[in-house]
Amino acid sequence: MSLHNGDGKFKELCDRFFETVKRPRYCPFCQGLRIHWNGHRERSASVMEGDCVRHLTDIFCRRVKCASHVCKKSWTLRPPGLTPRRHYQLCVVASAVRQVVSDCHSTLTAVARAHQCCRRTVGRWLRWVVGPSAPFIPDLAR
Repeated sequence: MSLHNGDGKFKELCDRFFETVKRPRYCPFCQGLRIHWNGHRERSASVMEGDCVRHLTDIFCRRVKCASHVCKKSWTLRPPGLTPRRHYQLCVVASAVRQVVSDCHSTLTAVARAHQCCRRTVGRWLRWVVGPSAPFIPDLAR
């Protein structure tokens, strides 16, 4: 599902995933067959909906734990499209980087304001996404 749908479906998708996700059949770490639910984790995320950024709260993700006495590892089942360890989802990052790279008159401050983040965050995204090609882009070479 695209996050660029503009009608708030991403939160509904996350809620439906939380309610309907099935417990995994085996542990991905030890291949053990004894798995049980281990509560939930609450997340927040910023996603693009149409041309604007929407901050979502109360995104619940199921926690799972291996019941093997040797393994005992736990992990989180996330809905499709929810990137682990990232508040700003990839659609927001892509939109900001595209705006900076395609419009030579855009400033980091203006792009940050439009994407509801700080200027340093946009700069970090640029180094992350465009960084490997920085020697070929004069403005980003440092």
